[in-house]
Amino acid sequence: MLSIHELCAKKTQAMGELQSCQRHLLELTSADQASQAAAKPPRTRCRALIEVALPVFVLAKLDESAALLYVGTNRKGKPLNPSLSPGELRLAYDALSQPAKASLLNDTTETSQRRRQQAKKFFAERSLQDWLRIQNQAKALAPAGVHVYAQ
Repeated sequence: MLSIHELCAKKTQAMGELQSCQRHLLELTSADQASQAAAKPPRTRCRALIEVALPVFVLAKLDESAALLYVGTNRKGKPLNPSLSPGELRLAYDALSQPAKASLLNDTTETSQRRRQQAKKFFAERSLQDWLRIQNQAKALAPAGVHVYAQ
């Protein structure tokens, strides 16, 4: 039978080995996570951004440039650089099932309805700006400065 002193020594030795194994496991885990992160392509888009852009894409009759312009102009406090790459929205739309495509404009949640209203307002303003630009170019009715269209 082992004495208390021998049991304490074995316990201390086992605790040291356990700590060593835990450190080794932590090193392997962090090295594995780093290699996995390096192997993954960079994450380009937030899923929420695509979820905002898809109904706009459908409202714009599958005109990707209009949806990208809508998303770019609604990024509060951020520069107006392209936040979605061309083709990315079309791929996300094509990946949806038929019922999901149909529900894009029929979603009754408050957030979806608000987003649709904002998109419709954006398209109305955009069509007015386009009409104004065409009238200015065709009939020279007003100055054609960019700041006039933005107001």
